[in-house]
Amino acid sequence: AAPSRVAAACANSCVATHVAAACANSCAATHAMSQLVPPTLVVGEVGARGDRADLVALNASLKAKPPPMLQFGAIPSAPVGTSLPKRTDLCLIGLHRHFLSEAAYTPQGVESLLVDEQRPGDSCDDLGERLVYRGCGEAAAQRAACLRALRQNVKDRRTVRVLRVVHDESTAARSYRYDGLYTVETAALVPSHNTRFKTAMFTLVRRKL
Repeated sequence: AAPSRVAAACANSCVATHVAAACANSCAATHAMSQLVPPTLVVGEVGARGDRADLVALNASLKAKPPPMLQFGAIPSAPVGTSLPKRTDLCLIGLHRHFLSEAAYTPQGVESLLVDEQRPGDSCDDLGERLVYRGCGEAAAQRAACLRALRQNVKDRRTVRVLRVVHDESTAARSYRYDGLYTVETAALVPSHNTRFKTAMFTLVRRKL
């Protein structure tokens, strides 16, 4: 009986050693793969390395010179029709100072809106000369803050710079075009698509040149 127990113990020891070696090899392989395949990078709207490079370049530029100040209305260096290849360029010249959000706003009002007809969601109906806007942000608090800022535009009669994302279907590239100043004309409460509550809806109309 004793030799049998010894043999069984040896067998179990061999199995345990084999399992431990396999686990070690598996961990080593997993670590090696993690070094070869970096984690997915998500910056802003698009999980692309180009966005990260643009953000790094933007930070470097803003350290070299002061960032654009809060400014409503037209930007002297950017007439209507100005087209720029990168979103960081919008930040640097002050056309749209927020790198991530579609709305650049403060408690004083909304400075600019970046309209993208391919953006998922129902925040904006783009009718060209007229926009119907419901606020930006995924959270209710974010939308509420944006809508409060738009109400301030109405109160102080401040215009909003409107920019549009232009998609090149042949190359999948994007550019950003400044389409002029829009006046926040009306505000109304309308039924929400997803709840029984009502949501604020603002109508912006392009100002004549």
